[in-house]
Amino acid sequence: MGVMRPDLVVRNIIPVVMAGVLGIYALIVAVIIQGSIDPPNGKAPVYGSYTGFAHLAAGLCCGLGGLTAGMVTGVVGDPGVRAVGQQEKLFVNTILVLIFAEALGLHGLIVALILLQKKSVGLSPA
Repeated sequence: MGVMRPDLVVRNIIPVVMAGVLGIYALIVAVIIQGSIDPPNGKAPVYGSYTGFAHLAAGLCCGLGGLTAGMVTGVVGDPGVRAVGQQEKLFVNTILVLIFAEALGLHGLIVALILLQKKSVGLSPA
């Protein structure tokens, strides 16, 4: 595409940037999870099973949301860039579909952040 239409190279780098943003979403969730884990103090368990499962669910939500958004970005991005190389008026349509794909990853991030809000320490009293 860059050989045929070098004037469109910068415009068509947007799908690559949007795919990179999905990785940043996962990095945000990983940093929040890592920051919420405290070292054991020897008296009581600090990292309970509820917190562990909440972290697992948050990671899965963000990861699977990013995976689906990345797949859609790949499926739409390549033909979209090729189509824009032939007809420039398809640029807005391609970007619109890529934004909807990015919304999948953003929803995964939002659900992960909601899951990370609550944590439990130790075992629940019997």
